[in-house]
Amino acid sequence: MEIKVSVKGTAPLLLHKYVEADATTSKKKKKVYIPEEEAEKVCYRTQDKQIYIPSTHFKGCMIKSAVDFIYSGRKTYKDYIKSGMVGFGKLY
Repeated sequence: MEIKVSVKGTAPLLLHKYVEADATTSKKKKKVYIPEEEAEKVCYRTQDKQIYIPSTHFKGCMIKSAVDFIYSGRKTYKDYIKSGMVGFGKLY
């Protein structure tokens, strides 16, 4: 079964992947950062240049937020989200 869902946030989403530092630049040398170039370096993009969220990140966000929703005593929806969200690809 395939379900398509659209998720709309209430705040801007900050995407930041780890990028290795350049070995050619000196540590003492001051570097001028251009915000657009820096953002582009650490953004997740598909081969056709679409921005995407890795599925593991989306699942982690859902699990973390499920802790805030209680359904019985001290029991939360965390376990249901962990067990029910499987088989993701890239999220566009």
